[in-house]
Amino acid sequence: MTERGFVKLSVVLAVVFGIGFGASAYLNYAQHAASHQEQTQLQGQVNDLTYQLKQDAAGDPSDLPSPQPDPASGASPSPSPTTSPVSTPAVAGTASVKIAQFGVSFTVTDPIVDLTYAPEPDGSYIVAAFTTQSLLAKYPVCKAGVLGSLVRKPIQAAKSADDTYIKTLNGFKYYYVAAFGYCASDQAGRDSIAADRAAVQNGALPTLVQ
Repeated sequence: MTERGFVKLSVVLAVVFGIGFGASAYLNYAQHAASHQEQTQLQGQVNDLTYQLKQDAAGDPSDLPSPQPDPASGASPSPSPTTSPVSTPAVAGTASVKIAQFGVSFTVTDPIVDLTYAPEPDGSYIVAAFTTQSLLAKYPVCKAGVLGSLVRKPIQAAKSADDTYIKTLNGFKYYYVAAFGYCASDQAGRDSIAADRAAVQNGALPTLVQ
């Protein structure tokens, strides 16, 4: 081979190697760019998933409990239905009994803190006939009236022989009508009934208020 032919071959090889090197460099660049783009997209998806998980963990605001009114603000929650029991607690060991038919109330203590009553007719009047829940639980026949009754009469109405005057309130006189006999056969039950009757007449009814 002549020297001139050798030079041409060297030039051709140099061009071929140059083109190959350029193509290889371009391919590497293209692969690097594509890989970088994929990593960017993947990182974005990871960030989106992380944000969504945080939102899910925080919960839906609609599932959170409703704020309660601050007592200091003067606002009050919506009222809920309530009942008015015959006996309501006053202080420890006492209760307040309201006689709805008369619009009066009085305070009871042991042993009649669970006093209850029922409206019952007595001649031309309706009386509040007394018993206690504990008596009823132990002696089911100890119904209302076993501890006596409270009767209200106009001031000008005549007092009957069984009436024991208690108090005058708002134009009416209130009387205690004693009960007789026992609904318990054992001596302990009779003693309890006698003590309860004394507590009604001498302890509870004198506290009668309008």
